[in-house]
Amino acid sequence: MSNLERTFDQKTLESLDLPQLFLQFADFYHFNSNKTFLDTFHSFSKKNDIELFYSSQNSFYELTNGEEQDLKYLLTSCDQNFDFERIKSQVAKKYILNDEDLYAFITILLLATNISKNYKSVFYELLTSDNVQRGVTSKEDAKLDKVINEISKLVDIELDELDFARHPKLSPIYKKISQIDKGLRKHLQDIAKEWSSQEITSNESHDIVESHYVIPVRSDRYRNGLGQIIYRSKSGQTLYLEPYQIQEFINEKRNLEADFVREKNRITHYYADVFFESSCIISERLESILILDKLI
Repeated sequence: MSNLERTFDQKTLESLDLPQLFLQFADFYHFNSNKTFLDTFHSFSKKNDIELFYSSQNSFYELTNGEEQDLKYLLTSCDQNFDFERIKSQVAKKYILNDEDLYAFITILLLATNISKNYKSVFYELLTSDNVQRGVTSKEDAKLDKVINEISKLVDIELDELDFARHPKLSPIYKKISQIDKGLRKHLQDIAKEWSSQEITSNESHDIVESHYVIPVRSDRYRNGLGQIIYRSKSGQTLYLEPYQIQEFINEKRNLEADFVREKNRITHYYADVFFESSCIISERLESILILDKLI
């Protein structure tokens, strides 16, 4: 589009099917938030508006030094369905983002950080803040960037999600949970063998169902003291027991899991506080990514 003729007259403009034209342009955009053109159509309904758009685009291309394809590629690392307006609203209301939203959100903030470091002239062109234009860094900027860096270390690129078990305050708890889980599986295997030798079970099978460590036992072989009945088969002939012998370890594991959840909630509450304090900065950075998507 940068090579298109930039001289328009109002009569020619009015003869164009602009809604259809803009819908075709939308196919080149990455984010779905940029693909709704009814509002855009109204803003581009005058000759001066279109000339201003092309002028801005031309200035932008001069700044990229031929690297617009690299920038376009960087955009593809972000979720194209990311709901910019919803997330900005939730941040401004101090909502705690769920894990999926937080992952998509931090991916876009990391992209803005990347562009600000490696494409400085482009980044400053995209932003309108006087402080940004002067290169001023506020306390909110520094605090936000620290949190972004912290969350970036939780990113699991292969799974496209955040792995909170990597967090320095959660990692020790997660390791203890994993160790107990490993021990529980070994205990369950040993108990299954013992019960099989006593003909309480017909084989040495055991399983973990919805976090319960169970051994299937024929109902006619059940007796008090074996374990808690977790499930029954439809026929009622098989009972799935969680052995009392491992109950102490199960309780310890569940207590640690509760500690993990509490600490994670505290961490995500802190993130929400920082995002709230930096909501104006965040809004500007998100808007810069949308503008970038439109210009390239």
